[in-house]
Amino acid sequence: MKIAFKVEGGFGFFPGLNKKLELDTDKLPSEEAEKVIRMVAAIDFKNRTQEKEETKIGADLKKYKIEIEDNGKHSKLNVSDN
Repeated sequence: MKIAFKVEGGFGFFPGLNKKLELDTDKLPSEEAEKVIRMVAAIDFKNRTQEKEETKIGADLKKYKIEIEDNGKHSKLNVSDN
C-alpha cells in the first residue's frame, strides 16, 4: 500500500517548500506496515465521500490531499479546515 499526503494553504504557506509525504508499506518493517494497514481499514478510506468544499475566506485555512494506492486501486480524499 502506498499513501501520499499533502497539505496546501494555511498561514506561512510556501508552495516551493511544500512537499508531498509518501509512505510505502512494502518498505516498512512488517509490524509497522500491518499497523498502518489496520488504521487505513479502520477509517474505511475507500468508502468515504469527499467533504463538501465551502467557500470561506481566510489565509490560514488548509487543504489536505490524501491518496492511497492498494493492489492497483486508487482512492483520493480532499478535505479542508472549512
